[in-house]
Amino acid sequence: MPDFCAGVDGIPLSDAPDYCGQSWCFVNADTCTNGIVASGYFPDANLSYSYDVCAVAEDEAEEEVDEAEEGEEEIEEEEGEGEDEEGEEGEGDEEGEEADEEEVGLEDEPAVEPEEDCSCVITHGDGIELFWTEEGVHYIEYTADGETYQYPPNYGLSQCMAWDADLQPTCADEDGMPLDDAPVWCTNQYCYVNPETCTTPRVRPSGSFPDSGLFYSYEACGDVDVFADEGEVCPGVEETEDAWWNDFLKLYICPGVEERLDAEHEAAQAEEECDDECIDEIINEAIF
Repeated sequence: MPDFCAGVDGIPLSDAPDYCGQSWCFVNADTCTNGIVASGYFPDANLSYSYDVCAVAEDEAEEEVDEAEEGEEEIEEEEGEGEDEEGEEGEGDEEGEEADEEEVGLEDEPAVEPEEDCSCVITHGDGIELFWTEEGVHYIEYTADGETYQYPPNYGLSQCMAWDADLQPTCADEDGMPLDDAPVWCTNQYCYVNPETCTTPRVRPSGSFPDSGLFYSYEACGDVDVFADEGEVCPGVEETEDAWWNDFLKLYICPGVEERLDAEHEAAQAEEECDDECIDEIINEAIF
């Protein structure tokens, strides 16, 4: 970095601070407590970094290398001793060796299932391009109905949040104030997850960035997914072949479904202070 660690040509400065040569990375502040510091370079990005995490990882890697080298040396010594013994005893009975091999055999190892991991991913990968304003502020672009909007660079990353609550065009105005007719999901919490390791909650491909390869989940964040699946007129209400009946469902049934989901969302947010009976009361009040 110019003026701190290196010149504009990328050559390290002779008086560069010690931290310039130390390893670090951004981490999830909700799940990692090892030397976490809020980012000073990107104060509005809600990012945290840690040198301690990388130092521990490097120490562990060095220990693993040392253990592996010691293990190889022991194996080589054992093989050398074995060769000496074989030379003294002779080749032995080949038929007996073949029989032993048939008896022992090698059983097929069962496939290892990946562990369930629904933690929020920490990067968009190559799916979303990062932009800078003239003032050097990072952002990503979201396009809807021909209009382009600036979204925060950490949109959907690292932690569960109501990421859309103060964003245009559906949930808030240009000042970040919530719209009166904002959909229920605007205040629901979610984040991007890895669909290969997060399989139990409902995971959906990103609709805001359809070509990004990103997947999000409300349920992984303990909140309510209010979007209808294919073949549904609203969540949990299946579409029929009768267009008139579908319109009836949308007009008279779906509003109640939305109220119930909204109540479940409120209950999810108050879960630490609310037992099962309390959650049922919230839902019943919304429906009846």
